Amino acid sequence: MTRAQARTLLMRYGFDTTDPLNDWLDEGQIMVQDAHDWPFLQVLASVSSVVGNPALSLPTDFFKIQSVRNVTNMRKLANMDIEGFEREVDNPSQAGLPSVYTVLGTGTLQLYPVPDATDSYRVIYQRDVTPISTLASDVTNIDLPHNICYPIILCSAYIGLMAENEEDRAQTALAQFDNAIEQRWQRYSTTDLDEPKQVVDVMEYGGW
Repeated sequence: MTRAQARTLLMRYGFDTTDPLNDWLDEGQIMVQDAHDWPFLQVLASVSSVVGNPALSLPTDFFKIQSVRNVTNMRKLANMDIEGFEREVDNPSQAGLPSVYTVLGTGTLQLYPVPDATDSYRVIYQRDVTPISTLASDVTNIDLPHNICYPIILCSAYIGLMAENEEDRAQTALAQFDNAIEQRWQRYSTTDLDEPKQVVDVMEYGGW
């Protein structure tokens, strides 16, 4: 779906070009993106560490980390939130083979210990999407799969109708949005049709 098509669909609710259509579409897209951890937003990246530099810079579309693995040493790093990092790590400048990471800001991982070698890291993260208002042109496709786009219209209509004090129509649009999102999540929440999932004994309780 292009931005022009999205604007046309939104105007069917009674809006016109004098309304802040792009702003409403942006917020609608954000609400779709925030509704679930959509698998189609997962990205695999390869990033290299720099000797003596604890920062591992991520791509500009980074939003949320999922996994970090040192492929040079075949070692998966553990996640530590910034509060735990500040509490547990006495010397953040200690050098060695990184074993943990924490997320700083919106695009940097801090490794600990500080890398003492140049290693390659396999990073799986959830990307952010391009705002509709900043797409290259009106004929540029929205930065989401086609079957996820219509809920953006429903949510944008809700926002616009609330702005116009049409609360009954707004609540109808919101209910339609919620239903559409959950229907799509039913499809995307499972990414395979293989054998049924089993409990994994990661703590090795079965070994006792």
